[in-house]
Amino acid sequence: VFEEQPSHTLFPEGSAEEKVTLACRARANPPATYRWKMNGTELKLEPDSRYRLVAGDLVISNPVKAKDSGSFQCVASNSRGTVVSREASLRFGFLQEFSAEERDPVRITEGWGVIPHNLCCQPPFSPPGLSYRWLLNEFPNFIPADGRRFISQTTGNLYIAKTEASDLGNYSCFATSHIDFITKSVFSKFSRLSLTAEDARQFPPSIKARFPADTYALTGQVVTLECFAFGNPVPRIKWRKLDGPQASKWIGSEPLLQIQDVGFEDEGTYECEAENAKGRDTHQGRVIIHAQPEWLTVISDTEADIGSDLRWSCAAAGKPRPAVRWLRNGQPLTSQNRIEVSGGELRFSKLVLEDSGMYQCVAENKHGTVYASAELTVQALAPDFRLKPVKRLIPAARSGKVIIPCQPRAAPKATILWTKGTELLVNSSRVTIMADGTLILQNISKSDEGKYTCFAENFMGKANSTGILSVRDATKITLAPSSADINVGENLTLQCHASHDPTMDLTFTWSLDDFPIDFDRSEGHYRRASAVSPEGAPDRPKSTSTSLSASWCHQRRSMKEKIPPNQKKKKRCSLFFFFFFFLNSSPFQPRGPILSSRCHPGFSKGSVVPAVSGTVARVWSELQGADQGHHEQGVGGHHHSVGHRPRPRVLHHHAGPWKNRERGRSGCGVVWLSGMIAGKWGFCGVLCVFGADEIHGNAGSAWGWVLENSPPEFKEFAGAAAPWSFIMENLLQGSF
Repeated sequence: VFEEQPSHTLFPEGSAEEKVTLACRARANPPATYRWKMNGTELKLEPDSRYRLVAGDLVISNPVKAKDSGSFQCVASNSRGTVVSREASLRFGFLQEFSAEERDPVRITEGWGVIPHNLCCQPPFSPPGLSYRWLLNEFPNFIPADGRRFISQTTGNLYIAKTEASDLGNYSCFATSHIDFITKSVFSKFSRLSLTAEDARQFPPSIKARFPADTYALTGQVVTLECFAFGNPVPRIKWRKLDGPQASKWIGSEPLLQIQDVGFEDEGTYECEAENAKGRDTHQGRVIIHAQPEWLTVISDTEADIGSDLRWSCAAAGKPRPAVRWLRNGQPLTSQNRIEVSGGELRFSKLVLEDSGMYQCVAENKHGTVYASAELTVQALAPDFRLKPVKRLIPAARSGKVIIPCQPRAAPKATILWTKGTELLVNSSRVTIMADGTLILQNISKSDEGKYTCFAENFMGKANSTGILSVRDATKITLAPSSADINVGENLTLQCHASHDPTMDLTFTWSLDDFPIDFDRSEGHYRRASAVSPEGAPDRPKSTSTSLSASWCHQRRSMKEKIPPNQKKKKRCSLFFFFFFFLNSSPFQPRGPILSSRCHPGFSKGSVVPAVSGTVARVWSELQGADQGHHEQGVGGHHHSVGHRPRPRVLHHHAGPWKNRERGRSGCGVVWLSGMIAGKWGFCGVLCVFGADEIHGNAGSAWGWVLENSPPEFKEFAGAAAPWSFIMENLLQGSF
């Protein structure tokens, strides 16, 4: 692969180097040797020659235009193959002198314009990139560019829209070349401009400096259009694009329009308009954008088995559309026998070792050429298990399934056979040999124990690899954790027993709602009864307001943590209801649940209670004499009661807003209701019990339903406290 390639070079006149260096360096293993071609013919690099090889670079001493102008290409080779670089031209940029002949004088009627025929530059032959100025009478009195006078940077000609008395004098064209930081200037003989006096009269614009009907440019270049007109008064120049919007990258300066970094969107028809008080004139021309080839898809180094087929493709963009050709080891590649070349595709049938080598895809149009290189290595290998042998000891569970891969390195692909001992294995209801050689045994029994050997063979040779299958008793959980209801502050121990093969080690892991329990980070909340306990039972000294209804243990599986309350979780609905009441230790003992679609699970004693809020659709208060009053939740989890006075048992209705008074620590009680509420608002409900001290503004223990989308009217109730059957019936019917 080339790291450095030769590029187009313009050798300037007067260079102090007196030599030209064309660069070439390739990354190769083993290291590459280098050769050079000039105009397609290999150069003879002899010690006393003007051409010398320095590393991979070509150095030309005392370059001469007649002998050294041309196209150069670097060739890099090693034992793996050969690649060629892009072609690079060497040109010589000498700016010649103007002709020594005297120039004829010019006479113009004052007020009329000066056309190029009168003051024509006629620069000498030179490389592209000359800049032009004009001298008036003497150096360095340069004529300024203004709206009345214009110097074309395409031809060097001087235009004067209307002459004035100050234009009288001697004129000389001044040309400058810029090559590799070397600047050279030359100027022509002077030409005398005389004016004939006449009463000035006005006349309409007439465009004299016109940009071509078709202007070609490559993407990324700068396009410059010139337009200048004679006229009196001096015409104003305007620019427009007729078939699209004006681009923001336009730089307009009256006679010049510059388009920076052109792209295909800049292609189209452009118009310049010259206008004065006497009339207008226009000129149109097209800007056509082309592009050098650019890779869309390239080839890459490939290893392929002998006898196999191979398809390579490469694609390039460009305008005109690039043509694609192929090289093998630097030589043109055409369709023959097993090889088919079709534009950007190269196909091989039944690869042979001789197909190995360096290949290049070449895309070119009239604006440039690009190369993509890759190495093809055709492999012929006897089967070899050294990298991937059959596993030496293969454990399998009784009545289970075992998969034994057979992956020898081989080219071409090896034929695979399996044996158990001396018995040749074939496909059956319990035995499957896959196309890639993998052996699958199902419904394992003790009789399947033994030596299993994979035999691999191709025309290069054969090899085998053996493993021993050992059948073990399957591991089973004999006692799984069971559901339990406990009170706040109590310990809970969950049992987990398993049977297993005595030759195997057993590891217990625990999960809560499919998330791992981290015993190291639980701060003693979860403990294992014993690290080697056969029960595998974690000891929970403290229960929390979260439900442990989904804890279980299994083997060799990570435990899962409970999803945090602020994260969304898929709601699961079932037909099972259970209730779990616990109370904060305080004089006030709340009774009854609050049903809320915003209930936050996971509250534990001593934890910060999240702020919750909603609208109480229906509240019943069963007030005992000692419980009557106003209860508030205070900061830090403390609460107090005010206004205690005896009252008989009543049914109280409250439909106002409720919320936590403060974020604080509280022993909040929680009851889960898992079930689909088949009501008007259709939601999967969560039934939560809060102590009444968590509801600001309600007295006693409160029954309440908090719904996200409550209807504006609710059915009134009166009398004794509604029984559970009545509440659930109305709830399921959508009355709330």
